[in-house]
Amino acid sequence: MLILALDTSGDSCSVALSDGPRPLSEFQFRHARHLSQRLPGILRFVLAGAGAALRDVGTFAVGLGPGSFTGVRVGVTTAKTLAQALEKPIVGVSSLDALAEPYRCLGNTDVVALAPSRTNVVVAAFYPAGAVTPVEAPRALAVAEVAASAARVLGTTRPALLCGEAAALYASLWPASMSACARPVSAASVAALAWERLARGESDDALLLTPYYITPSPVG
Repeated sequence: MLILALDTSGDSCSVALSDGPRPLSEFQFRHARHLSQRLPGILRFVLAGAGAALRDVGTFAVGLGPGSFTGVRVGVTTAKTLAQALEKPIVGVSSLDALAEPYRCLGNTDVVALAPSRTNVVVAAFYPAGAVTPVEAPRALAVAEVAASAARVLGTTRPALLCGEAAALYASLWPASMSACARPVSAASVAALAWERLARGESDDALLLTPYYITPSPVG
């Protein structure tokens, strides 16, 4: 089954095509504030690279955020519209889960997935080694609170990896005990997690699927 996946939650966006669990192609790009105009053409480009068309897609998968409000809204709306128009299943995936997915092969490393929020604030999710489900629901944290929160939630017996665009944005502020990887969300990871949900018989209702926004608490 062909899965067409996209994630538009960050400054770097991604579109990928997989055949079940097997990735076929992926394209990453910076939207430069023209996402809604560029995205349809990029979807067709990724499909054409594999000799496929929209009608061949079996399932659509989309990163739900958290992340850029406008970016997530455009991506989710695009995926929902295509799924409804073609009468195909749709699977929504947390963009933070997709950030953590490539690192579950690191058997002895905990992962902290970070999405930028407002200045000096990130949305964080904490994953024990090998997991793609966070220990607790993602939440907004001041950057200065991330290391202490990771130690509280995950403990200190294993090394910890910070991942995502925000990991690079605040690289100078992380303690020496935590490594950082700036790789953005990969649509191939969205597709991989969507395939796992499909294998469990799960999918979403295109009419009810909504972006995953987390708004920091007001200050003062």
